[in-house]
Amino acid sequence: MKFRIILKLQIAFLACSLFNPVYAQQSRIDSIIHLLGKSRILKGVDTAKFISATALIEKTTLRDSSIVVLEKAGNLFSYGTDEHWSYLVKFSILKSLTTTDKDKAISYGTNNFKALTKSKTKNASFISSAFLKQLRLPYRNSNRLIDGFQYFNEKLKEYKLTNDSSGLATCYYVIGGFYRTTGLLDQAIYNMKKSISYMGVPLENDESIAPFPNPVGRNIWLNNTSVVGIYYLQQGNDKEALKYSAIQYNEFKKGKLKSSGNTPTYIALAKLLAGQLDSIEYYLDITFKDKENQKQFDPIAFALQAKAMYKIKKGALAEAETLIEKCWQLIEQNQIPVNAPAGIIDPDYYLALIRIEQFRTDEAIGLLEKDIVRLGNTRLFVLRDYKLMAELYDKTGNTKAKEAYKLFISLQDSLLSDQNKYRSLSFETEQQMNEKELSITKLRSENKISSLIRNFSIGVAILLLILAIGAYQRFRYKQKANRILE
Repeated sequence: MKFRIILKLQIAFLACSLFNPVYAQQSRIDSIIHLLGKSRILKGVDTAKFISATALIEKTTLRDSSIVVLEKAGNLFSYGTDEHWSYLVKFSILKSLTTTDKDKAISYGTNNFKALTKSKTKNASFISSAFLKQLRLPYRNSNRLIDGFQYFNEKLKEYKLTNDSSGLATCYYVIGGFYRTTGLLDQAIYNMKKSISYMGVPLENDESIAPFPNPVGRNIWLNNTSVVGIYYLQQGNDKEALKYSAIQYNEFKKGKLKSSGNTPTYIALAKLLAGQLDSIEYYLDITFKDKENQKQFDPIAFALQAKAMYKIKKGALAEAETLIEKCWQLIEQNQIPVNAPAGIIDPDYYLALIRIEQFRTDEAIGLLEKDIVRLGNTRLFVLRDYKLMAELYDKTGNTKAKEAYKLFISLQDSLLSDQNKYRSLSFETEQQMNEKELSITKLRSENKISSLIRNFSIGVAILLLILAIGAYQRFRYKQKANRILE
């Protein structure tokens, strides 16, 4: 009898554990639908409630049935040709899928981007650019990076044919990020500068409509400029890193930007690289206190590991480890990917550095092995881990040192091979060449015009001479005729 009761309880518990997540998700979807319904008011849309609903969507794991329900709710906010609000719901769905199902995110994002090319909604180009840019994340945080290169290069060709500056700026930005992921920093910098070149002079008011910014506006120009600084930092060029990062930071200090983004963190890292430790905490505190950063989480996680690196340099290992623990908490609570918008989030590497300082080499090696798996296709960082791991094996006299060095050399050779394969002119050299080509073209045009004028002048002179000879002949003929008549 007792056995039957226990068995029934176990079955009941198992049933609850199976159905509870489904029930919990449905309850969450119902809450979102309810909140979206309440955001529809007589005067239009209650923005605060609507944004709260989309924020919930982004934090919810969505099934196909849930996506259909949410899209239907979002379509109720389409007013004639204006689909802005409905696409806000779809954009939140894309963000959710980006963290939970990369393949589905790519499919969903590309389909909506295609639909947006036919949309007559106001600022459709802003919305389509946001969808296109969001697509970079599932491509580069999965095993489909090559597919991403192909997709965005095809889009680049299409935009070149139509001379679409918005599309070109977005594609060059994304492709630059892909090259950074593969460790080809020269190409990353080149493409990012190409992106900036299509934006022209940054505007005081770029007419952005959150969360769909003007792809060639002032805010994106500042963002992409700071990204160039990030790539220079990864090259070890602290001077250029500080130069480009300072541009966005100075605008923030002047009160022209609501958020500093993660620029202060990169300034701190550049100073750390240069050995200027005096103002690092000052810049990191700006990132931590930024209200917009606190909503995104990945800038905070990135700044936590940067501060941990600073503490390691100062010898404060206990403080550094506490910071890494906080970083991991943010990653797990918010599903932050390794290749996040703020930067590469890899706390295990920094924890390995702490263990090295504590002479706990075996633990450090274990952390590096774990980090290599998590890093996936971010080749430059994997290369860094293999190099450090090989050095640690070598110090301990472990026979695995040779194997680790082989992997390091193989990856390094692959990187060098790709650098030679994709080697291109620097952006500045290309610009100089373009200017020279323009000068040559102008000179050729001027010479051609001069030649045409000269030929025209000779032609006119010959014509006048023919006319003069004809007039003279007629004059002589008239004189002869007059003498005969006389």
